[in-house]
Amino acid sequence: MFEHLSGDIASGNDPRHPVRRALRSARAWADWHPCLLFAYRLGVGLLGTIIVAVGVILIPLPGPG
Repeated sequence: MFEHLSGDIASGNDPRHPVRRALRSARAWADWHPCLLFAYRLGVGLLGTIIVAVGVILIPLPGPG
């Protein structure tokens, strides 16, 4: 099982992975457009804020079991 998992990790860390290439090219394209770069940064900031807020709200709730 661990051999399969380490192979998956190595595959995901490969810079030639199609998802990584697509994200890298999208980020490079957004870097050339100031409005898109602002929207990208705003979106990432809002997503991070939402994740932290939901995490803080869920702190007092009991876990599973």
